[in-house]
Amino acid sequence: MSQIDRVFIAEKPNMAADIASAIGVLTGHTPKKSSAEGCWLVGEDRVAWLYGHCYDSAPPEQYNPIWKNRGLENLPIVVKMADWQININRPPPPKDGRPPLNYEATVRKVASLCRQARTIVGAGDAEREGQLLVDELLKKQGFDPWGSNVLRLWCSSLSQKDLISSLQSMKPNKDYYLIYLEALCRQIADWLYGLNESRLYTDLAKRQGFDINIRNGRVMTPILGLVVRRDIERANFKPIRYFGVTARFQHQNGQFTVKWLPSKASPYLAESGRVLDAKVPQQILEKISGREGKIATYQKVRKKTPQPLPFSLAKLQILCSRRFQMSADETLSVAIKLYDNLKIATYPRSSSQHFRHAMAADVVPEALTALRGLTAFKGAADSADFAIRSPAWNDAKVSDHHGIIPTGNITNEIYNSLAPDEKKVFDVIAQRFLCQFYPPAEHDATSLTVLCEGETFSGNGSVPVSLGWKVLSGAEDDADEDEDGGDKDTSIFPPMTSGDVVTGVSGTPTSGETKKPAEFTDATLLEACLSPHLHEPDPALKKKLKDGGYIIGTEATRAAIFLKLLGMVKVGDKTKVVDKNPYMQRSAKGKITSTELGRSLICSYPQEEYSLGMTALWEAALGAIRKGQIQPQVFLDKLMETIRKRISEAPNIRMNLKGLHVIQPLPGTGEKCPECHSGTLITREYVPTGKRTPERYLTCSLRKKEGGCNFVKWPDKPKTAPIAGDGEKCPKCKQGHLVTCEIHKASPNKGKKFLACSVRECDFKRWPEIPPLPGTGQPCPVCKKGLVVTRERKRKEGERASADRRFQCCSIRECKFVKFHDKPRNK
Repeated sequence: MSQIDRVFIAEKPNMAADIASAIGVLTGHTPKKSSAEGCWLVGEDRVAWLYGHCYDSAPPEQYNPIWKNRGLENLPIVVKMADWQININRPPPPKDGRPPLNYEATVRKVASLCRQARTIVGAGDAEREGQLLVDELLKKQGFDPWGSNVLRLWCSSLSQKDLISSLQSMKPNKDYYLIYLEALCRQIADWLYGLNESRLYTDLAKRQGFDINIRNGRVMTPILGLVVRRDIERANFKPIRYFGVTARFQHQNGQFTVKWLPSKASPYLAESGRVLDAKVPQQILEKISGREGKIATYQKVRKKTPQPLPFSLAKLQILCSRRFQMSADETLSVAIKLYDNLKIATYPRSSSQHFRHAMAADVVPEALTALRGLTAFKGAADSADFAIRSPAWNDAKVSDHHGIIPTGNITNEIYNSLAPDEKKVFDVIAQRFLCQFYPPAEHDATSLTVLCEGETFSGNGSVPVSLGWKVLSGAEDDADEDEDGGDKDTSIFPPMTSGDVVTGVSGTPTSGETKKPAEFTDATLLEACLSPHLHEPDPALKKKLKDGGYIIGTEATRAAIFLKLLGMVKVGDKTKVVDKNPYMQRSAKGKITSTELGRSLICSYPQEEYSLGMTALWEAALGAIRKGQIQPQVFLDKLMETIRKRISEAPNIRMNLKGLHVIQPLPGTGEKCPECHSGTLITREYVPTGKRTPERYLTCSLRKKEGGCNFVKWPDKPKTAPIAGDGEKCPKCKQGHLVTCEIHKASPNKGKKFLACSVRECDFKRWPEIPPLPGTGQPCPVCKKGLVVTRERKRKEGERASADRRFQCCSIRECKFVKFHDKPRNK
């Protein structure tokens, strides 16, 4: 057995190819792919590949057989971190007929290479899941992941230059031990919470007569609660009409307009803080008309609007949702392609919006140089000043990854070949990157207050002085950008100073109406996850969330959680509906609302179940594990305390579920399976391609289990009575025979029969001949050229299928002869 110097364990095959290529440049060896060994050969180095996580969480019954029973009496399920078990991943075969991924063979090949190597290098994605999936494999196969011969390749970009730089600066894997602990603790916490909570509420629902499997999650349920609260708020909203005043004053240097600002002690204000009396504005105008007042305060300062920060994944998803109506998962898919396949953008699942100062030596100037070579960005890139340092340069705010930026790999050829969505996402990433090398925008901001007859009026104005970075993105920038542009009012005021005398000239009463909160979109729901304190009803938790800067979910999980709540999964580049009882729905315009089931579920839960505050604090605790501030088992013990409390309160919970999709059982449901004699027959639904109406069928209850029964029975459809010609040989293809078909679709032709070929590929059809009326075949009495033929009109709504609908007309279409029951009439 030959000795291997280093074996690199990459997370994906394409990543392995990129690493092998970079090693080849460093060592001078040409990489050769060996599918038999499951690796690339580069001199004495080997680069193996995985297919994501090779292991899955062990089922509860592997710890205790009693946990196979899903009843409430067997809860809680408790597993200590030291007892945690994982099994080799065995996915079902793809539906396109390809064989399933053989994770067992993959692990066996990687383990064999590791036994021959002097050094093992973990090369998963540069984040906590990428750390976990390699470390858990090594540990399961008997290697010490934190031994002296194990290194970590950590790289935020798959461009060759960045990989070479990372290969030259690899660190011991033990330096990333706390990241592994955080990832493992998150995995166990989600497993414990999801299993216990889902089984708890599913059993409660079944005991109360609902046939449904309820899915709960540590992050999923609070996000659903957020949407439900918004929907209930919208449903209960009642608009309030309010009134105001826009007043015009005369100054010695000119006139100006300001708005009335009633004080909090004003008798005109209602409890809502608004003026609700329509008579008040006119009273105020009469009160100040022709009266002298004075400028109480006047301030004019030049303000700078700093450059918007580079994108984190969430900020990129928010902007793409607003500007391009792309969903969170669509933006993530495109960003992964730009990073993984095209290598023209850095790691997409970044939570940071900042740069390290060390990036000024290579990563940033390379990206800037590449953009200068692009026709689409040449003008903007040429004007960029690399000497400018925006607020993005901050080492303290970069943890695993810096903000998402272009790489030096982009060329005109690659850019011109991008798909429309890829080009949109790359453009905003590149534009935001270039903003960092333009000066801040500047504007003169004016604010003033006027006192007149005991009333206060205020005005604000902003006049652009220098566009700075706004020459790139201008006023179209979305609200998510980190911009402090002040008031958008462009009012211009004459020169004045505090204490100047003014006179009330005129004014206009104004009115408005409060608006109900908008439905969530992917953008606003992501913003709510980033700022949960704005939506937390509990004042104490609200303050804690705001002071700690806590968030809901992570960059890697939010898009997938949204899909799960929508009852969808990602299949390749497309999403597929897999759940007939989703908790949320997304309209064609991108509006996200809760379903009736989702609302009734949240209304059945105790408030702590969907508390934003608790979830955000748990996410913060996981971050504390990474910093070594909390022991993982301490966190898991506190989580189990919460779970036990909820189980103890279960008898008081009433599951009042609504909006369930119920499958009507077919005859035979509940009977013993005639094939395996173990399972029972259940009714399932299948939606044929191109149709919306599901078809029901019977199948064995053991069908979906490994090695289960394959019994399927479709209900017998009533046979159509044959018409003349049924069974004859097809006159077109000469292979099939003619069969009688009937139109079942709701239309004027419903119930009409015709003949078609039994061979699916043959398109032959023959409609039955209409029995001729008397006079058929005679010369047309109108045009004298054509012949009289018998035809049949469409059936009218409510008309019997047996009604005689025949009429006569001329064989020449242009002729107007028509005869119904011996009554000639014109068409």
